[in-house]
Amino acid sequence: MKRIILTALSLTLFVSVWALEGVTTFHGVKVDGTRADVTGALVNNGCKSQDKDLLTCVLDERECFVSVVAENEKVWRIVVTEQAAMDDLSAAVQRFNALMKQYKESGDYTEYEVNDYVTVNDAESSNDVISSGRCYAEFFQSSDPQTYQNRLSFSVKENGGRYYIVRTFDNLRNMPHDADKNVGQ
Repeated sequence: MKRIILTALSLTLFVSVWALEGVTTFHGVKVDGTRADVTGALVNNGCKSQDKDLLTCVLDERECFVSVVAENEKVWRIVVTEQAAMDDLSAAVQRFNALMKQYKESGDYTEYEVNDYVTVNDAESSNDVISSGRCYAEFFQSSDPQTYQNRLSFSVKENGGRYYIVRTFDNLRNMPHDADKNVGQ
């Protein structure tokens, strides 16, 4: 009987560790667990708590706001918004293209929904560029298409004539069934 119990416990531990190995990470923290656990781990890794639902940290040498998104306290997404807004769409597009290049060349990500590098001509309005989906990219932290459960997406967002880069780090295993899978667009 002891042997059966030990075998069952060992198997459970192995499956738990195996399942967590493939979980997407942000700032060295797995996007998995309770909101309190993930928030605490982010604070331990250098993020600063602003209030119950908002942190700040530095990512790619830029100050960012960080929000941990959970459903029934199970974390499935971390949203990162760069604090420094850009007044010029061209600057935002240049930053977007730099991120595209960074993630394409990193070797840790597989392109999924990625447009070519974005260019903006003077005749286009910012609404045309942003709403067309050209400033949206989606990568997965896996080279195996069967395990595309760890998504990174980023886009340019506009608010009041200013432009921001927003990134999401998603653990799709924990995503609520009614959540919009294209929230980043």
